[in-house]
Amino acid sequence: MATELLRTRGVRIYHDQAIYKEPGSGFTPWHSDQFYWPFASDRCCTVWIPLQDTPVEMGPLGFSSGSHRAKFGRDLNISDESEDRVCSV
Repeated sequence: MATELLRTRGVRIYHDQAIYKEPGSGFTPWHSDQFYWPFASDRCCTVWIPLQDTPVEMGPLGFSSGSHRAKFGRDLNISDESEDRVCSV
């Protein structure tokens, strides 16, 4: 799937991680994962694979339609500031 989306013949895994969120631990502010990956290419993607059903009540991953074309916000780490700045646009 990644090769089709990136229009390339192969992919490499640069980084993997497991994130465990305690019930009631709050939300993750709006951000761009590109901030954390030191690549100068647009052929990079982040994949989220939930290991359980994640209904709306549990706060699943959300996307902002068309945000991949925006230059704003690419330099923001995950913080209250990123939430405030991105939501004010």
